[in-house]
Amino acid sequence: MATFTAIKNRGGGRGALGGVLRYVQQEEKTTWEDRRLVSGWNCTAQSVCSEMQLTKERFHKTDGRQYYHFVQSFDKQDDLSPLEVHAIGLELAQRQFPNFEVLVATHMDTEHLHNHLVVNSVSFQSGKKLHQSAADLQAHRIANDEICVAHGLEILPPPQKQVKQKRMSTREYRSAAKGESWKFRLMNTIDQCMRYAASKEEFISLMESEGYQVRWTDSRKNITYTTPTGMKCRDDRLHEEKYTKEVMEHEFRIRAAIAHGGIEAEERSAADTNPSLSQQRGVAELHRLDELERHTAAHTALLREASSRREPCPTQAQMEALTRDVAEVQRLLRQAGKKKEISVSPPSLGTAMSVIVWLALILLGTMVGMVVLQVIWSGLAALWSVIKLLIP
Repeated sequence: MATFTAIKNRGGGRGALGGVLRYVQQEEKTTWEDRRLVSGWNCTAQSVCSEMQLTKERFHKTDGRQYYHFVQSFDKQDDLSPLEVHAIGLELAQRQFPNFEVLVATHMDTEHLHNHLVVNSVSFQSGKKLHQSAADLQAHRIANDEICVAHGLEILPPPQKQVKQKRMSTREYRSAAKGESWKFRLMNTIDQCMRYAASKEEFISLMESEGYQVRWTDSRKNITYTTPTGMKCRDDRLHEEKYTKEVMEHEFRIRAAIAHGGIEAEERSAADTNPSLSQQRGVAELHRLDELERHTAAHTALLREASSRREPCPTQAQMEALTRDVAEVQRLLRQAGKKKEISVSPPSLGTAMSVIVWLALILLGTMVGMVVLQVIWSGLAALWSVIKLLIP
């Protein structure tokens, strides 16, 4: 037989939807024979969160309730394999939510196999918002019974006897479990839910999906848990400080501050109201500052070593002198390139005057050649000076 239960969802935003989807898809809860029993109806399990959110954005219905969460639990006497339980959950999702995206995840970490059904609150076809009443829940239970009968399973008696028989059988079975502490099971469940809950409301919703009742109010000093077997326990009886109301509320304040980008202000506020937490964070800050100081000293030493090994750069005066020398070399080279050729016709050697004129011209040519050589030599000398300045 299989029971069908609606898990209370106290609102929440996009983070609540992501939290419950991550929770129900935990690998250690859903793996059977190296196979993940997580499937999507009208969606893909790997991208279910983004697909559900895109549906809301496409129809401009991102506010209000984000999802509906149901649990379909099977009795151990049904002798079903996890794969068969998963198939029944998918069949129920297809029948009851034909136009909605549904994630079906089968959990095997408890004494009884059970399916988690997370339903998007907006239809991907029409954009219609899903609303669930007591009559709708009863219709789901009737469909659940019909599917169980089709698979050869027994169904529960009428509602009046159903509640009584369910409580007695579950309590008797859990009480008969040997070598198992209900308190440690409670602590383990709290740890699991805290890993995925972004708020107090989401934590309570996840605990209820595992069969626990949580009484957490501002007027009470402690959180009171009621196990599926009816055992009650306060938070201060769970052996560790992390389970107390004060620490858990502080943790959710931190998570909320991170989500809204106000972590620093939240830390300061919490430190003012809780001296013990402030002292713990103060010690952590001192260790962090010491570590930062060591890193800073190391970096300073490296910079000094690099500076001592670095070749000296030319000063501004040296750069200006180098610029002037280069300009002078360029000017001399331009002048040398602009020397005009002198065309002289050789005089006639018939007279003595012609011979004198010819010798004078030869001497003049020799002097001009010497001047040109002098100019070239000066240019090379200036270029060599520039090169020596550039080479350290």
